[in-house]
Amino acid sequence: MILTNNHIVESSGYLAVQFDQKRKVHAQLLAANADKDIAVLWVNISVNPDAVTVPLSSTGASSISVGEQVFTIGNPLGQEKVLTTGVISKIGSESITSDININHGNSGGPLLTLKGEVIGITTGGLEQLARIVPVEGARPLIEEARKKLGGSPPSAELLPVDPTDHFPADALRTLLQTEKAERKTYDLNMDQFDVSFVTPVLAYLRSHQEEMAAARKAAQRTGNGSQATVQPATLEEARGYRPVLVIWVYPKLGGHWGLKFKDAFQRMRLLCGNKEIVPVHPGRQLHDFTDLQGRPMDRSFKGIYSYLPDAISPACSSVALEVFSEKAPNVPITRLVDSATIAKIWADFEPYRKAHSEPGSQPIKNSP
Repeated sequence: MILTNNHIVESSGYLAVQFDQKRKVHAQLLAANADKDIAVLWVNISVNPDAVTVPLSSTGASSISVGEQVFTIGNPLGQEKVLTTGVISKIGSESITSDININHGNSGGPLLTLKGEVIGITTGGLEQLARIVPVEGARPLIEEARKKLGGSPPSAELLPVDPTDHFPADALRTLLQTEKAERKTYDLNMDQFDVSFVTPVLAYLRSHQEEMAAARKAAQRTGNGSQATVQPATLEEARGYRPVLVIWVYPKLGGHWGLKFKDAFQRMRLLCGNKEIVPVHPGRQLHDFTDLQGRPMDRSFKGIYSYLPDAISPACSSVALEVFSEKAPNVPITRLVDSATIAKIWADFEPYRKAHSEPGSQPIKNSP
């Protein structure tokens, strides 16, 4: 059983736990308490037999005092297993306050004493001082979850994980000097949704489109239109792009004068032939609609799914996208991805495949 925050897992149709850079499995929700913001998950630990259970403090918050040093381990801001320390500022019946640095990605992590015992569950937020749920508040939920254990555990099938390396930086930096015009996005119209396929190449060019446009205008003014180039960005910036394909699904506005959205995103499936490609991260986020003055009009859900580099390839007999909406959660809107888009996506990942074909490099793992 794994103890975490409720706000991380509530209303999610996909739950998974990742132990390290290679092992991620499905998880099942056993119990949750929204008021205390805690939840208990069940995973099949057979994929990680060496896992260590961190002990819960038998005395809880009563064993600590104001000014005592504590620490937590989490994945703040996309960084893996970062340890941060702080001191206890206040101890209450419902929360522990500390100056420990809790950022987005720390939510659900353990607050530990220097003895290595868990005294609370951290919650990342916007407050300057972190607020932690005391472990005493989680004990009733843990016991409730224990009673629900039984039968077959969740699947031990390994799920796709993010590649541990990055897209070749030199290949991206070269684009700023070789791209002569703004590259069109790879889009797909799906009735009440707009779909955009984003490769590392497109993401990089999009982040530098203003610089490229300015360089082209400057070259035109001087009569050197064919010499429009941009100085390569820093190597460090170019190294920050993961070799994944991200598919965005945006709800459209409709109705009279387009004042209301047509539908909200629920989930999607990417098919190579008749086989579903398992995403690395399937997710959805709130999407804000604004008017021409930037004022909020309405809110809906958009989809954000990421896939491994070989998810879409010319080897697929066909590539199809199925999008399910909140109004029709069991009836998909289906569209085929045209061959030209497939070819562009495949070509964008060529530098990454080439880097992995060189002697001594690690082979690209196929999608499960």
